[in-house]
Amino acid sequence: MKNILLTFLLCTLPFTLWAEPGHQHTVTLSATASQSIKNDTAIIHFAAQAQGQTPAEVIASINQQMKQALEALEDNKQIQLQTGTYSVYPVYEKNRLIMWRGRQTLSLQTQNIKELPDLLAQVQEILPYQSILFTVSQTKQQQIINTLITKAIQNLKERARLAMKSFGAKQALPLTTNIQTHPNSYLPIYRTLAAKDSAPGIKAGQSKINVSVSGQFLFLYQ
Repeated sequence: MKNILLTFLLCTLPFTLWAEPGHQHTVTLSATASQSIKNDTAIIHFAAQAQGQTPAEVIASINQQMKQALEALEDNKQIQLQTGTYSVYPVYEKNRLIMWRGRQTLSLQTQNIKELPDLLAQVQEILPYQSILFTVSQTKQQQIINTLITKAIQNLKERARLAMKSFGAKQALPLTTNIQTHPNSYLPIYRTLAAKDSAPGIKAGQSKINVSVSGQFLFLYQ
């Protein structure tokens, strides 16, 4: 019984002190706002690969594959292309050089999801694709983030009003505010396929974009 009474007194003591006339203290609060949105962008990764007896042979094969792929896609104005890492390296067996291998990557970005199966089939004839990532375009992300910032700030204000009422304070003055956006907080969708696989069924899915706001408020009791 003594322990219960002591706990009750300790729990009520801070509130009694805060409620004294002229007393003030700071409260840290946080709030969030989020929105799920349909993915509108696909990023596909391809790779030109080759092996041969000399580095020159490997390089020539990779260059030829990449040239054919770029030529096949150069008239498509709805896609963005970017070549990536280029590497050529020796392969040893029992400390003996047996061949050379090489690899160069190609990334393709498009917002034309409906035509994606045909695009994959076209490029796959030249380069095997490695993976597909579905995401939200930067323009749409920024539009949503701007809206969520306003919502998150409103949610923070509402929490401050609720806390002020619960503590019996007369005013809640904001001291500091921190706004964090999370445009990459969604979970991307990957599909990895072997070189000879046919183009997969396409389902872009959704991403979730979050904004969090936190801050300190000064509660006044008179």
